[in-house]
Amino acid sequence: MFALRAVRSIFAGLVPTDTLGVEASPAQKPTGTDADPHAAHPLRLARKRSLHARSRRTRNTRFPNGWKTTGKGRKYALMPTQEELWEEEVDFDCNSFRKFLELPRELRDAIYEYAMDDLPTRFTLWKGIKIQKMVLYPATLPGVCFVNRQTRIEACLAYIRRTRFTLVGEAYPSQHRLIKWLEQFEDDKGFAAVRRLCYEQVVYQYSDCRYPFSSASLPFGLVRRCTGLHDLILTVSAHSVVHQGNPHNRLLTTTEIENEMGFERLFENKSIKKVKIYCVEGHTYKENRASAEEVFANFSTMVRGGFKSYDNSAKLELVVTSREYGDNCVVM
Repeated sequence: MFALRAVRSIFAGLVPTDTLGVEASPAQKPTGTDADPHAAHPLRLARKRSLHARSRRTRNTRFPNGWKTTGKGRKYALMPTQEELWEEEVDFDCNSFRKFLELPRELRDAIYEYAMDDLPTRFTLWKGIKIQKMVLYPATLPGVCFVNRQTRIEACLAYIRRTRFTLVGEAYPSQHRLIKWLEQFEDDKGFAAVRRLCYEQVVYQYSDCRYPFSSASLPFGLVRRCTGLHDLILTVSAHSVVHQGNPHNRLLTTTEIENEMGFERLFENKSIKKVKIYCVEGHTYKENRASAEEVFANFSTMVRGGFKSYDNSAKLELVVTSREYGDNCVVM
């Protein structure tokens, strides 16, 4: 009670002032019925403004954990503003993925092949082609092959796996250039990645069984190193199955054809899943009362018997044409 009386005595001694700090005159002091009973005391208004400012400062306090507190100490969660969301979004670049090399190799290979989806699936090597170690040939490899060393190796191997390499020209001068380009990949990974090969020109010899070291320029020189080869296309001519010195153009026997062309090396290769052989120029011997099918009959017997004798389950397809890749084809 003593404290309450002391406070009342202090309030009683206060003199109201105007807005400029000058003591209000008696005329300005509302008395009687003019006094507003609901008007707040000046000291009470000042105290209210002070508490309001302090509580506002307290409520606007931002804590590191994303919470704010009210004047009474209660915490409540705040939704991020649009500016804060934008700041968080710009920190992430959707056009880059820095952990690409941490993905499984199978997934990376699938991404490489997807990036090459619009590229041709065939690459032709002709006689005068100039192969470059870095780019193979201008405007051939996709851009992903030039990001860094690791992605270049992986992407190039993916390109080799999806591409059919077609060699054109007699004596196959381009084969040596292709071999040199594949040798840049360690542990023969470049050769192991080859899946499809096509020899468009006539193959007179697949390999030289009598002198194996002279087979480098023959198909065997490349095929034997492609341990992952699945699809092989060859072209043979009637000149290889007919004895040219005989005035009657005698057809060679199966043994003579095998010794002459060296297909034994092909029969030994069990990694190949499919072999397709085009037999051309048989029409030049029709005047000797032999059809194109009859000209290559012994050759067909030799090839089919060879795969069977070596227990090779490769799918074999022989196509006899009247001209080189002509419209008239007969599957033997």
